Amino acid sequence: MKTRKITARHAAFALVALSLSPSAFAAWEWQFTNSTNSGCTSSGACPWGNTRSTTNALGVGQPTVSASAVSNTGGSNPDTASTTGYLQSAYLSAWGTSGLGVINRDAYTVNNNGTATDGGSVDNVEGATNEHSMDSDQRYDAILFSFSTAVTLTGVKLGWWTTDSDITVLAYTPTGSGDCTPSSISGTGTSTCKWGSLAGWTSVGNYSNLATNANTPVNGGANPYSSNYWIVAAYIPAYGSGWTSGNDYVKLVSIYGDVGKPPGEVPEPSSALLFGVAALGLWGARRRQAR
Repeated sequence: MKTRKITARHAAFALVALSLSPSAFAAWEWQFTNSTNSGCTSSGACPWGNTRSTTNALGVGQPTVSASAVSNTGGSNPDTASTTGYLQSAYLSAWGTSGLGVINRDAYTVNNNGTATDGGSVDNVEGATNEHSMDSDQRYDAILFSFSTAVTLTGVKLGWWTTDSDITVLAYTPTGSGDCTPSSISGTGTSTCKWGSLAGWTSVGNYSNLATNANTPVNGGANPYSSNYWIVAAYIPAYGSGWTSGNDYVKLVSIYGDVGKPPGEVPEPSSALLFGVAALGLWGARRRQAR
């Protein structure tokens, strides 16, 4: 009899513990507040394709992630449209509590001083102050996040922005051999992939007017996407919402997410439900003890 009462109580407390444990419904933050930049000067090219890791302490069981930068610099005439230019790796810059920025391969090219024109063959203002952010002026910059396991991205936080702060979010949802794989679009060469026709990637949504130091929810709905690879970009009109484009300048300081659950998967029991079951177990144990 004593053993049965202890078992009931232990079961109830175990359910409470389960409802509070990170593995039951993990909500993580990955923060990027590094401020070390090297090898990227007005007299030489940046180390394209660099990666950065989180700077905050990760929780038990929290997936790891690396971040890198891409931009559509593989071609001329960047002013034509967001779909012009093949994707190439860029330099992922870091600016302390302001967060991550992108310096693309047009930086420090001929006549690239923020004022001169060169016929539109390169992003001729990439050397200007605001363009060490992730921006959409001429080229369309983005940050690629590569996770150790599938993650359901749930939020984005900016540490800085100017002019406008709209973003586009994409998830890698592979379909076959013709996909634009994460490695192909972030490699040192020029891929054959372009914004707007990025095979194997799904447009999760566009999000406007993000505030600084606030977790802006993304990837909502009944069946949110889950993936090992995510792109957060300055707003790309090819994925369309009809907003003003070419004027977004943002730095990203954090992303948020849950351990991934594929679309359509039955969700785990909520904390409220687990507490209810636990309370029922305690009530049953007390009734047996009263007898």
